[in-house]
Amino acid sequence: MRINKQFKRKPLASWVAASLVSATMASGIAFAAPLAGTEIKNLATVTYEDSLGNKYTAQSNEAIIKVAEQYRGTLEQDGSLTGAPSQEVYFPHVLKNTGNTPDTYALAVTNGATIYHDKNGNGQPDAGEPAITSIELEAGGIANLIVAYVIPASATDGSTETVTLTATSSNTNAIVKDIGVNGDSDTEDDNATNDNTVTVTSGPVLVMTKQAVIDEVNNKITYTLTIKNTGGSDATGVNIIDAIPTVDHDNDSSTAAEILNNLEILSVNGLLAANGDTVVPVGAFTPTTVDEAVFGDLNGNGETEAALPVLQMVDATLPKNTTVSIVFSGDYDPTWPAGSEVENSFVSFIDADGNGEPDSLESVVPSNKTTTEIATTYGTDVNDDGTGTASVGVNDGADDDGIADNDVQLVDQAPASATVLFTHVITNNGNGEDSFNL
Repeated sequence: MRINKQFKRKPLASWVAASLVSATMASGIAFAAPLAGTEIKNLATVTYEDSLGNKYTAQSNEAIIKVAEQYRGTLEQDGSLTGAPSQEVYFPHVLKNTGNTPDTYALAVTNGATIYHDKNGNGQPDAGEPAITSIELEAGGIANLIVAYVIPASATDGSTETVTLTATSSNTNAIVKDIGVNGDSDTEDDNATNDNTVTVTSGPVLVMTKQAVIDEVNNKITYTLTIKNTGGSDATGVNIIDAIPTVDHDNDSSTAAEILNNLEILSVNGLLAANGDTVVPVGAFTPTTVDEAVFGDLNGNGETEAALPVLQMVDATLPKNTTVSIVFSGDYDPTWPAGSEVENSFVSFIDADGNGEPDSLESVVPSNKTTTEIATTYGTDVNDDGTGTASVGVNDGADDDGIADNDVQLVDQAPASATVLFTHVITNNGNGEDSFNL
């Protein structure tokens, strides 16, 4: 008796009898919770033999559990900027649906500000990006938001203006949390609030934006950093620090080993060593390190690291109405679990006395945060196990000729009514959950 097996992967949307997950799940990496309405099925299989050595199998009834809806969300984060009278300032925020079902969030803002959907995630409203008062997100969906506020022309130097953003779930049983810098205690509410404060100044004002573009073919992420002085005077000693991006597996803290590698500066505009600037030249580069005790939590992982890997450059003088930009790239590991997020923002600050530290913590201004999600990759390996031996009376199919790739197994003989076993190993070589027809 022989069995030849054929195997063909079907689309992920096809529900099938057998479901396998990536081997990384067994090693402790957590995947997102099942979507609402997902059926979790289970049955027991018993294998036994009689006094003559004949093997039999029996199955229990199938138990089915349907996953209930869970409404969750996060809004990140409170902001602090400087600006000049009559200037429009932009506060970036990230709204995420952390539940397991689609949800619609009502958005409100105080003090006459406007909310924009920052579709390209670069930290500023661009042409075609709409002003919104609500947004619908799929389970796990992320929306980059911009709160745009025009400082009154009558605002005086040193005064402050406050704008509050509120996100409210459409479900009264939702829990939407305020997280990130100054995250408050919104732990049992259907809404979260972020407070934004702008301090009016006649001096230099640094405006930073960051954009990330993923190349899934070459497993590469490219970042563009821009810094513009929109204030009323030149900025001296502008430090630019970008923590090397790390991966976040299901909101777990990243380890130092899980950073982008093969880092490369692609272009630098507006910075010249001849002008006294500290510039990392175009080409491959090795990160320097900084102590987060001086600058704060630069990579947003909730910890203060004494030697954080960063990209750092210094502009000796940034005149008003002048922009500098830096473009760099890094490779990510395609075996990182699907849905893992690579989050990153950078900071700039004024160091007028040149001691390598910000003149004040208030001068450390963050850019918008970019979030890049690792896409699902697919791969399958199917082999006959061949654990049996091709001898009379053994009912476990053996590899017919010792060639694993031919997927042929052999049972020479078997008594009537006996169960003949052919054992196979199917491995999901992708980076996420997958389902297969057998």
